[in-house]
Amino acid sequence: MTNRLKLFFSPRNNALFAAALLLSVVPIWLTPYLPLVDIPEHAAQVASMHELWNGNFDSHFISGCQRLWNGNTLFTGTFQIHWFTPYLLGYLLLFVVSTVLPMLAATKVVVSAALMAVPWLTGLLLREVGGDQRLKWLAIPASYSVAFYWGFMVFVVAIPVALAFLLLTVRFERNATLRNGVGIALYSIVLFFSHLIALGVGSLLALTYLLAKNFRSPRRLVLCALPYTAPLPLIALWTARIYATDPSVQHAPLVFGSLRERLLTLFTQLAGLDQFAFLVSLLMASTIMLAPLLFGYRFTKRPERWLLLVVGAAVYFTFPSYAQDAALLYQRLGVFLIPLWLLVWDPPARPHPAFGFLVGLALVSWLTVNSVRFHDFGREAQSFDTALRRIEPGGRVASLVMCDSSHFFSKPVYWHFPVWYQAVSHGVVDVSFAASYQSMVRYRDENAPRIRAGVMARPKNFSWPRDAGANYDYFLVCADNDESAAVFKEHVDSVSLLGRYGTWWLYKNLDPQSSLSLASRQAE
Repeated sequence: MTNRLKLFFSPRNNALFAAALLLSVVPIWLTPYLPLVDIPEHAAQVASMHELWNGNFDSHFISGCQRLWNGNTLFTGTFQIHWFTPYLLGYLLLFVVSTVLPMLAATKVVVSAALMAVPWLTGLLLREVGGDQRLKWLAIPASYSVAFYWGFMVFVVAIPVALAFLLLTVRFERNATLRNGVGIALYSIVLFFSHLIALGVGSLLALTYLLAKNFRSPRRLVLCALPYTAPLPLIALWTARIYATDPSVQHAPLVFGSLRERLLTLFTQLAGLDQFAFLVSLLMASTIMLAPLLFGYRFTKRPERWLLLVVGAAVYFTFPSYAQDAALLYQRLGVFLIPLWLLVWDPPARPHPAFGFLVGLALVSWLTVNSVRFHDFGREAQSFDTALRRIEPGGRVASLVMCDSSHFFSKPVYWHFPVWYQAVSHGVVDVSFAASYQSMVRYRDENAPRIRAGVMARPKNFSWPRDAGANYDYFLVCADNDESAAVFKEHVDSVSLLGRYGTWWLYKNLDPQSSLSLASRQAE
């Protein structure tokens, strides 16, 4: 019996590892609304695709947009779909899953699968390069990445796609046939449509591996590298297009950030806890960094393994934080450093029995803290759910958020929370990612008067005539106190407070000009 228990609780037990992967995503199922900053916007993008995708359409792939007919008129008159974007895969996956599941559940399914794939692929990589597969357990917290907490759903989905690209490269280098080369070329195009940053990181790591294995054979190196050029025309076309059409990209500054910020971000990435629960974060980060040293692992002498870590770290510490109107760039890359760190260690001559105990203790502590705070956030968000249910479906809602923080997360998790209305209630919310060049669903008229991002973050700057207040049926405000006089100013009599729900204040426009209000009047 003792031997059976040892085998069952062994880090080499794949069934136990699979169970651990399932347990690792339990926290995100303990709250109805995910506390991930941008996730409501991504869910709203896909919900908008469902509203538009109803009937015949004419396709203009070269122009990158598609006009759809016979859908929800509120959406067909407001939005259009841009198919040529390197952020396609995550949206399409969520679109497919949300055809059979409600949007809230579908979002969790897609995110859960992406999270579990990171440590699973880390294990496959360790096996392919001759590392110790037991180290894959240390990659479980890494899936709760900086990108995850910021709600970058498309990038979260692209992380395992990029890791799989490196795995395929290891196999391709071992058997570099024409057929396998074509497969790499096609997969690199898939990675382009997953996320441009993921393509860049995945390709750089793949070419680094090829270089380390073939630096003594330049001809073979060049031949093996050729399939990786397949996405270059797509990259050139995309880059030229956004620089020609999007002023925000043309004039965007380049910001790098300090070394201290990079180290702090890397610490939170190791811990998987976004600057929360410092002692548990320290335990988890220390376990990942020190366990190989404490338990007799040896630093590999194989350059194709340690050079990956060197290149990955170099990119992390030199990549900008902001460029081309995109933020938190290098912060997203820390998730790749954990698998690369685990790849550089050769197994010890004799496995230490305390390894499994220490790793298990750290993971149980991490999972407990995450489960408790996700659950508590779900209770905190009940007031928002109550407010959301008071809003009639199919309307137009203005999002005005003064209090974006939670007691349980360090990120501004409520920043885009009102956009859940667009994701689940067939209505439209401003501010929206439809104003962003990276999005699939974009505004037809980008210059039409509406609430912009600057007003959403500073609601007291709201101007009824400039921001088209008359076009909204409801105003959902997050504030500690009633700020209606400061927000609506001389038009305060144009709205009526429907109720306060925690920090959420729901106001109804008394004379809206939206399609919902016009339809209601016609019905009367």
